[in-house]
Amino acid sequence: GATAPPKVFSYIVGQPLAGGTYTVGTGGVFPTIDSVFAFLNADGISGSVTFNLTDTLYSANDQPLTGLIEAEEMVGRNGEFIAQHSRYRNVEERTSVSDVPALTLNGPIYGASSARTITFRPLAARAVRVVGSGAHVFRLNNVSWIRFNGINTGGASLTVQATGGSAFIVAGNSDNNILTNMTIKGSPSFTAVLFDTVAGSNNSPDNNTISLNRVGPGFNGMFFRGGTVIHSENNRVTRNSIGTAADTIAQGGVIGQHCRNMQIDADTFRNIRRSTGSVVAIGVQTRHFNTRIWNNTIFDVAATGGTAAALV
Repeated sequence: GATAPPKVFSYIVGQPLAGGTYTVGTGGVFPTIDSVFAFLNADGISGSVTFNLTDTLYSANDQPLTGLIEAEEMVGRNGEFIAQHSRYRNVEERTSVSDVPALTLNGPIYGASSARTITFRPLAARAVRVVGSGAHVFRLNNVSWIRFNGINTGGASLTVQATGGSAFIVAGNSDNNILTNMTIKGSPSFTAVLFDTVAGSNNSPDNNTISLNRVGPGFNGMFFRGGTVIHSENNRVTRNSIGTAADTIAQGGVIGQHCRNMQIDADTFRNIRRSTGSVVAIGVQTRHFNTRIWNNTIFDVAATGGTAAALV
């Protein structure tokens, strides 16, 4: 006869969320954005899902970043200016998910694919704000096929505002995501939208599109940081307004580092300025291949007391 195993393991497997539209907010199918993230992380989806945000304000308030050390401006081997993704040099050790969770979605999400996407958007005619005080408002770790769509018509809008860190951090193997039609506000010392390789790995975000957003303020508008071996590939930044008359970008509009096949087109860059340090509207640095930059509008870029100001 057979011998029983020394231990018996059991698992609770939930039912994936069926395709459809769900409300998120007070009295909704999901009461909070965190509750949506928890469900997606645990059970996944079986069809395309849309989450309508029904409240006018959602909070992602976490412990503020403390003990940060000001970074010195970096230069390359040929003396060129090297942009950094924040004003501080010890941010990584202060922004682990366990320390400052905010609204964090960990993937991969079971069932998500090109035919089964996940969309977050405001309810029709609803102006929605998501505000966070920690290291980030939204963080997507190894998550693909997500869409954040602010709609921006008929009174519907979505503003993601960071008061102490980044508005979005998209990290690791996070591919085929779309951020569109939103107002994205970072804080003055951090990149508003950071696409980042996970430290110690070569899992880089690929094939993401950021379009039709109004971005600012922020230390950088957007920063794409690929791996030194496996680069971040095929990301596109198009038709965004980066910096406004009222919202200053301190260092760089869009920065690409260790990127391949990056496209930056039809964007408007303005009000990129600071009193100490160099500034650049569009920067590609270290290893980058087949970058395409075209049809952008750039003005009001100035280093009022710094080293240099550059358009591209």
